[in-house]
Amino acid sequence: MRFSSLDSIISTIEKNKSKKIVFVGNNITVEKYMNLNDKNVLFAFFMAVGKKYDGYINSICMNKIQIGRVDGKNTSDEFIKSIFVKTKLKVIIENKMNDYLKTHACAVLPLVFASYKTNGNL
Repeated sequence: MRFSSLDSIISTIEKNKSKKIVFVGNNITVEKYMNLNDKNVLFAFFMAVGKKYDGYINSICMNKIQIGRVDGKNTSDEFIKSIFVKTKLKVIIENKMNDYLKTHACAVLPLVFASYKTNGNL
């Protein structure tokens, strides 16, 4: 789901029994979602890149995920480690995810717009 569509599911998430919520993706509006009612909200960015063509997606997966809180506290670190303990993903815990996601967007957005402008021929 695109981060621009998150507003449509927030009431459902707030009603859900789950106490821990992880939003994965290019979410540059973390402030809107970091204080959901009685939820421990984490944000993550899965390191992959791709381009959608007619009928398929050509992608590269780096098997890494950056995940954590936004408040700088490490109180969710053990929970995060437990999620990925049996995977082959490299997990990078970053407890200032708001900073990470915004910095990532600043670096990547100019490249994305340049790619659109040149029809992918960079």
